[in-house]
Amino acid sequence: MYRPLALSLLVSAAGTGAVHAHEDPSPISYTFLEGRYFSADLDDFDDDLTGYGVNGKYAIGHNLHLVGGFASGSIDILGVDVDADAWEAGLGTHLSLNSTLDLQLEATYVDTEVAALGGSGSEDGFAADGLFRLAASPTLELNAGIRYEDVGDSDDTSYRLGTAVFLGSSTALTVGAAFGDDAESFFVGIRLQPSARH
Repeated sequence: MYRPLALSLLVSAAGTGAVHAHEDPSPISYTFLEGRYFSADLDDFDDDLTGYGVNGKYAIGHNLHLVGGFASGSIDILGVDVDADAWEAGLGTHLSLNSTLDLQLEATYVDTEVAALGGSGSEDGFAADGLFRLAASPTLELNAGIRYEDVGDSDDTSYRLGTAVFLGSSTALTVGAAFGDDAESFFVGIRLQPSARH
């Protein structure tokens, strides 16, 4: 019954990207920290799941990076407050398709927990992401991709759209959406990253 909650949280925890120049010839950053607020419309419930998330990446080589995220949300189901948490951690890589376009690939271990009426349950699994990231300008990134999750005995595929707009040399406003089999989620966030970019 509560499985869509956890899957929606995982999408909310997953990061996208931002424009930044490192040693890699790609103008896309793979080192940043982001906080976000999200809302998810679940097919089986009248109320929305809302909460917050934190995610980030850290470049460890020419085209490798660590990735991690955490999300926590709550929803009222028939008068019962239900809390859900999810976190993930894994490894990613990217391919520079041209001077402004990357294909980002990530694989993560995921863990979810749902609690209500004094009881709780947890499940774990994995997720795989593919994301095209376009540095449309020095202050704008656009991205679109697909995410597959297999947690417990359930799986889900979602499609993602997002953007990052720079407000300064190291701060960006992020907005995004994900559309899955059981839920649609939307988020707004603030990203911090190293300030050097072009």
